[in-house]
Amino acid sequence: MDVRDLLQTFAEVGIGLSGFTGIVVALQSRSGQLTPNFLYLLGYSIGSVLFSLLPLLLLVSLPAAVSWRISCGVLFLGGVAALLPYWLPGSNLRPKVIPRWYLGNAAIMIITTLALGCVALGFLPEHSAFVYAAAVFLALSNSFIAFVTILVAGSPAAQQGDEDGR
Repeated sequence: MDVRDLLQTFAEVGIGLSGFTGIVVALQSRSGQLTPNFLYLLGYSIGSVLFSLLPLLLLVSLPAAVSWRISCGVLFLGGVAALLPYWLPGSNLRPKVIPRWYLGNAAIMIITTLALGCVALGFLPEHSAFVYAAAVFLALSNSFIAFVTILVAGSPAAQQGDEDGR
């Protein structure tokens, strides 16, 4: 399978997960509170769609090597922006509770972000498409994990009822 076909598939799956965000909002609107997992679902699914389409748009007008380097550079900046709120001490953007699944993926995200930076700087040019596709796949898998976590955990109101012993 060509990387372009793979990125189109990632974009389609990301659109599907973004669509499920509406269902999540409807289910959680009764409690009046959106969980951090909702924000992960929304951010990662929309991000995976946009980042899946970026190199496809660039490949229309630029040479492949330049398109992949630019795409990796943009995704590198997106990865740094996604990681910063969790590692800056005292950040207002840092959620009060970081989900366990995020901690498991943090190391992979850091390594992938560093690999994207290396490709953007001209290192690893022969692996640029693979590194980019792996990074987009990671964002898509994080979106799916957030969706499953929301489904399994239920709404915050249901969790509060369980804690109260009802």
